[in-house]
Amino acid sequence: MKIKRVVLISAILGLIVPVIALTLLSFGLPSDFVAHDVNLTQVLWPPYVMLVVGWHSTFRGIFITISAVAINCLIYVTIALLLRTGFREIRKIKS
Repeated sequence: MKIKRVVLISAILGLIVPVIALTLLSFGLPSDFVAHDVNLTQVLWPPYVMLVVGWHSTFRGIFITISAVAINCLIYVTIALLLRTGFREIRKIKS
């Protein structure tokens, strides 16, 4: 798989959780996805803890929210590229 495709797919995956969580927050619903006492929102979107009360109404809050989403996308891209490199190296070793 080419690097551009890996980056695009992982960036899209990095956007899915923040979009769902922010949509739920904007409707006044809890955005915590919990499974067996594990908050999946914080696992899948670690910068979630950066959000402030005025995440959608103040300049500072909007900027922090955009930064948190961008950081999450970068985390997913980094993980995808590391996995891609690791799988390539394993394939070279087995050959």
